[in-house]
Amino acid sequence: LFSSFIALSQNPTVDSLINELSIHQEKDTTRVNLLNDLAFLYYKKDIAQTIIYIEESKAIAEAIDFKRGIGKSLFIKGITEVLKSNFDQALIHFNESLQVYKKIDFKMGIAQCYNGMGIVSNNIGDQRKSISYYEKSAEIYEEIGNKNVSATFNNIGNAYSDLGEYEKAIKYLKKAMTIDEDNKDNQRIASRLNNIGIIYRKQANYPLALEYYKRSLYIHETYG
Repeated sequence: LFSSFIALSQNPTVDSLINELSIHQEKDTTRVNLLNDLAFLYYKKDIAQTIIYIEESKAIAEAIDFKRGIGKSLFIKGITEVLKSNFDQALIHFNESLQVYKKIDFKMGIAQCYNGMGIVSNNIGDQRKSISYYEKSAEIYEEIGNKNVSATFNNIGNAYSDLGEYEKAIKYLKKAMTIDEDNKDNQRIASRLNNIGIIYRKQANYPLALEYYKRSLYIHETYG
């Protein structure tokens, strides 16, 4: 729901960031950004290491009053709490991050926070509230022309699917897929096709479900 990352062993960015961090010892915005970037790449691999990075980044950011750095460290902390199923704590961190971002009018960060809050609401079974958060996120992404709006549309579609409102679900998943097709993002296109297939399977429309599953499978096989 947040993003998909290549395994750390296959991602040269991690090694280069670690090397740059070891060289850059000054406690400034550059080090905060390096720490936050590493934390974001690590969160699915090693939560303990992620927390080490964000605690240092937050401490430096607060010392130098680097608001964007503070907001991002809080946002990543929220993600780690989601992964640990500490949803109340996750919501607290997303809200803290949101307030920081609102003070500096950092729209990308605000959209990310609303998306995170939507994910929390969805995880605790409040799909209506999650859709409300996702819609706020999507509105901002569209305003700033960010392609991540497709992931938010996908989240809205999945929430409607959980509610059994399948026509709305398919509508949003197809909106997401149109954006992904424009961006030639094959991984996301395959994901949308699979999600639409799931909805048709829920409706017992097995021929259409198979059609979408096969289209998704073809992309996965074609691009490895």
